[in-house]
Amino acid sequence: MLLRITAPIWVNVKNGQIIIKRGMFPAYFQTEIERIFSGQTQISGDIFAVKSGRHYKLTFSKNIPEGYQQRCRNVWRGYAPIKSSSGNLKKV
Repeated sequence: MLLRITAPIWVNVKNGQIIIKRGMFPAYFQTEIERIFSGQTQISGDIFAVKSGRHYKLTFSKNIPEGYQQRCRNVWRGYAPIKSSSGNLKKV
């Protein structure tokens, strides 16, 4: 899959366990996806964050059910820019 090569953020879900393959994202999101997939041993697949304008949007492999995709989208905030200590805008 091309997203495995090009996506700046890649999270693998394997039997309900979260494995961060590439990139960094807010701690709240990791906590929430761990909560969403905890105990779901039958679910495996990939979650990608791809750039869409100034923000990132989530894309999922077809193995992750639509209900779980929507729950992840509900907690994703799109990587809003924040101010660094120097006053410049940067992505977290």
